[in-house]
Amino acid sequence: MDNTLLFEKEEEVRECKWKDEEGFIMLNGTKVNYKFKGNYFGGSGLCPHLEFDSNKIPTLISETGYRSYFFYAEMIDDFENLNDLINWYVDECRKEKGLELPQGQEGLF
Repeated sequence: MDNTLLFEKEEEVRECKWKDEEGFIMLNGTKVNYKFKGNYFGGSGLCPHLEFDSNKIPTLISETGYRSYFFYAEMIDDFENLNDLINWYVDECRKEKGLELPQGQEGLF
């Protein structure tokens, strides 16, 4: 029997639209560091990852001061920039805890 590969699918190599970035946000007076990697595992598959870390616990994002989140690659297409993605994620954490944004505040940036 011939073991020739009948179908060969080329893997799509996709680049993240944002560069890897580190920075911080202020949440209720607490500094929370963030790291964003567009392709956490490397290779040809796109795997966006966002990580938050704070020395003060608990924070709005996490009871331990640390939180990590992997996104579907297609999901980042819904956001104009990394700031919008971070604002969305923090807002989701607020909703998860049943909290409201401080009056007059529309986002972190």
